[in-house]
Amino acid sequence: MEPVPAPPKRQAIRALGLLVSAAILVAVALASIAIGAKDLSLQQVWHGLFDDTGTFGDVVVNERLSRTVIGLLAGAALGLSGAVLQALTRNPLADPGLLGINAGASAAVVTAITFLGVTSLSGYVWFAFLGAAGVGALVWFLGGSRGATPVRLALAGTAISAALYGYLQAVMIMDDAALGRMRFWTVGSLSSVTNDMIMQVLPFFAVGTVLALCLARPLNAMEMGDDTAKALGANLNRTRALSMLAAVTLCGAATAACGPIVFVGLMVPHVVRSFTGPTCAGSCRTPRSCRPCCCSAPTSSDGSSPARRSSRSASSPRSSAARSSSISYDGGGRPSCEDDSRSERRPFREGRPRREEQPRRADPGGISVRLDVRALVVVVLLVVAACAASVLLIGTGDFPIAVGDVLKSLVGDGNAGQEFIIQELRLPRVLVGLLVGASLGLGGALFQAISRNPLGSPDVLGLGQGATAGALVMIVLFSGTTTQVTVGALVGGLATGLGIYLLAWKRGVHGYRLVLVGIGMSAIVTAVNGYLLTKSDIVDASRAVVWMTGSLNGRDWQQVWPLLGLCAVLVPLVLGNARGLRMLEMGDDISYALGVRVERVRMLLLVAAVLLTAAATAAAGPVSFVALTAPQLARRLTRSPGPNLVPALCMGAALLVTADWISQRAFGADQLPVGVVTGVLGGVYLLWLLVTERRAGRI
Repeated sequence: MEPVPAPPKRQAIRALGLLVSAAILVAVALASIAIGAKDLSLQQVWHGLFDDTGTFGDVVVNERLSRTVIGLLAGAALGLSGAVLQALTRNPLADPGLLGINAGASAAVVTAITFLGVTSLSGYVWFAFLGAAGVGALVWFLGGSRGATPVRLALAGTAISAALYGYLQAVMIMDDAALGRMRFWTVGSLSSVTNDMIMQVLPFFAVGTVLALCLARPLNAMEMGDDTAKALGANLNRTRALSMLAAVTLCGAATAACGPIVFVGLMVPHVVRSFTGPTCAGSCRTPRSCRPCCCSAPTSSDGSSPARRSSRSASSPRSSAARSSSISYDGGGRPSCEDDSRSERRPFREGRPRREEQPRRADPGGISVRLDVRALVVVVLLVVAACAASVLLIGTGDFPIAVGDVLKSLVGDGNAGQEFIIQELRLPRVLVGLLVGASLGLGGALFQAISRNPLGSPDVLGLGQGATAGALVMIVLFSGTTTQVTVGALVGGLATGLGIYLLAWKRGVHGYRLVLVGIGMSAIVTAVNGYLLTKSDIVDASRAVVWMTGSLNGRDWQQVWPLLGLCAVLVPLVLGNARGLRMLEMGDDISYALGVRVERVRMLLLVAAVLLTAAATAAAGPVSFVALTAPQLARRLTRSPGPNLVPALCMGAALLVTADWISQRAFGADQLPVGVVTGVLGGVYLLWLLVTERRAGRI
């Protein structure tokens, strides 16, 4: 395709943006060199750069210049890789972290440092590259290889990141020396950069940059859809493979040099597009004949173009009828149907009077309950499984107790020693696990139903990170007691939930806006948590990392009673609004038409979900993936539409106590926190879900 010159106004905007960006870059680089433990003037910086034998040469060249150069290279690599991945997946939220590339590089470097004793960048830069390449290849394979789609790639990256994050947490918890070395590197740092690092990582940056720039034209074509890209001569499989290779090379080098720096690959491409336009490179533009395709709706997950989808929908009489109708309201606030041309009302069925002419049905009164036999059987089986796992967990420990003795002690018929161990030491832990799992399962079902997104959960929305921030403030800054840490976590979770709600409010709170705001808030709070972790000493850092992972160790009756009281209030409140929640899943317009007070019900249930999540996090730490997987597993077992609140509640309780039993028995004398087990199991579950859904053709 021939390049088409951009309009003069667009060219002027691009030139001005380039000049402003270059000026800002130079100013920031000079400030990075000048500002430090001892500030330097611009004249001193100039003399230090060009006269390394002078007074300021050693400070400028050997300490600050290398740090600035590595920062520039890493930032450029992450920004370029983010642009490539967003163009490849046609997903504005895609970045190296989303596809698991950063997690793969981090896991490989942590393994090299902890188990192989590698300490130099020249040693573990290859591990970072291999880890990123391995995860990139695995994401590509799980996403469908040649038939990979944006949705499959994103789901595969999320699942692998979850499993690797659990592995990283387990390594740092089990090895205090690894924690001391890695707590700074894992949050991203330029403090230990040397001149030798520049030459070691520069070839990787150069190869990745050249490869990414060469892919600008085919990536531009792919952004218009697979069919259009094929028509324009782009080789889709080769472009996808080379794009993943470029992103892996850039991210692996940046992670090896600076650690897993987040949010740069997501934010930079959006900022650049604000003044360069939607293309990947200013020199590669689409012909005028193709521009209508760029302005139309985005392609679907199967890669079909807008024109192809519109032709399919036009050929379907059912879809054309549905497309030609819209909902409007008459003077009395009643809904009516109109076609797009507004020439005539949509006819009703013959022999059936209009809605306003139909006689009103008498209100039967009383309570109506719909009994789903399969759902009831699933709930009963989950309760039995939770109770069985609880009994086994109570009997597990340094002093094993048989199941029969556990049951006797629970009813007050055991000996004094066993009753003390069970009722004072182990039973509170099990009850906290049941209540936390039930709260997370119910809270996750509420978030997924309100956002109408199966991936909507407190983990994604940042509520767990907010509660973690409140707890870290009490641990790091005030060395707080267990009660103070609990209160701090509760306050942090509530404050984060309130902030997300206020930022997502715009004439109501809609599902996707809520999820997007939650993702942004999660990134901000995660950065705050990393900063607090680096400011603590090794004792507080070890305590904070265990709490951040999610653990039931040391739980007593002080955590049971507040959580039990909160659940006793919130669970009936949520179940009482289950009908309104079911209506919300059909959309706001239909809910309004059915008489549901949408914003009131949504706000009430959101507050309940935030309270449940914050209370569970305050009691056991941010236990990951229970709130995400419990509702999905419950829905698969019941095969029933709707939020499935009670099955999700029971599934969460059974999952958490089972994971706690695994954490105590599967690793011998080394007992891992329950959050590590749930993280790994959650990642494996997402991988299994991705494979089964892909084979079934649903994604």
